[in-house]
Amino acid sequence: VNAAAARAAEEREQRARVAAAEREQIKADAVAARRAEHEHAVANRAKNEATKAELQAAVDRKKAEEVQAQAEERRYNEDYMRLMDEQEAARAAAVKARAVKLRAAFERAGGVAMEADLAAAAARDEA
Repeated sequence: VNAAAARAAEEREQRARVAAAEREQIKADAVAARRAEHEHAVANRAKNEATKAELQAAVDRKKAEEVQAQAEERRYNEDYMRLMDEQEAARAAAVKARAVKLRAAFERAGGVAMEADLAAAAARDEA
């Protein structure tokens, strides 16, 4: 009876040790899982911050390119308008000079034919 009781007590102690070891392993596994989740979260956060910084840099770069393109377009338009104004002034001066020349020729010739030519030339210049 004593041997059976000792064996039963030994088995109970063995089961208790195994159960305690299993509980400790479960706790250790849970701690390791939490640590891994935390490390994964930290890595994800760092990756997200890096991605956000990259995207912001791309947005900033795009804005700078747009501002530069607008400035270039504005300069081009200003240069073009200046050129058009210069050409218009040159054309107006040429028309005026031609009118003066034709008027002088008309006054020298004094004829009706010259008056008709002047009207035709003026119509051509205005067109």
